[in-house]
Amino acid sequence: MDKSSKMSYTSLLSLGMVAITIGLGVIADGMWVYGLPFFTSISESATTPLKTSMLLPFGLGLMSLFFFNYHGYDRTDNILAKLMAIGFFIVAMQPCLSPYNQDLSAIGLFGVSPKMSNTLHNIGALTGFGAMWYWIMFQFTKGLMDEDRTKMKRWRNLVYRGCGLSMLTGIGWFLIGERVCLTAPNTWIAEELILIPAGFACLVKGGAFLKDYEEK
Repeated sequence: MDKSSKMSYTSLLSLGMVAITIGLGVIADGMWVYGLPFFTSISESATTPLKTSMLLPFGLGLMSLFFFNYHGYDRTDNILAKLMAIGFFIVAMQPCLSPYNQDLSAIGLFGVSPKMSNTLHNIGALTGFGAMWYWIMFQFTKGLMDEDRTKMKRWRNLVYRGCGLSMLTGIGWFLIGERVCLTAPNTWIAEELILIPAGFACLVKGGAFLKDYEEK
C-alpha cells in the first residue's frame, strides 16, 4: 500500500465515522442536549432555530467536501463522487419542511419557500444517497477476478452488498414515507437504514475491519 492509498483509506475511515455520527448523534443532540421532542426525521433537526447544533449540516458539508475532492479509480467513480458532493451540499443547505419553518417566507441558501426547499432537500438526498448506494454496491465490490480474490475480499463484498441492500430498503422506505406515512419514526428509520450501513461500508473499505494481511 503506497502513501496515497493510506491517505485515501484514512479519508474513507473519516467518511464512515461522519456518516455514523450523523445517524446516531443528531437525534440524541436534539433530545438530550436541547430537550426537544423526537424528530420526524434526522433532517428536521436542522430546522429548529437557535435550539440545535449544526451537527447535521456540518457533517453533510464534510461529506460533500470529501466527494468534491475525491479522485476515483475510473470515470464512473468520479461521476458518482460529483453526484454525491452536489446531493449532500443541497441537503445541507436547503432544510426540509417542518413545523419549525413552515410559516417562514424564505429559507435555506437559495432563499426559497419551505415547500420548495423541502423538494430540493429531497432531490439532493435521493441524488446523494442514491449515488452512494451505487458506489458501495458496485464500485466497492470491484477488484480482482473471482479466482484471485482473497478470503477477506469475499467477506468484504458480502458486507458491501448487505449494506447496499439496507440502503436500498431505506431509500424505498423514504419514498413511501414521503407519500403515505411521513411521521416519526418512519422517516427516521429510513434514514438510519441508509446512513449507518453506508458509514459501516466505508469503515470496512477504509480497512477498519476485514482487511487483508499485508505482506512483509
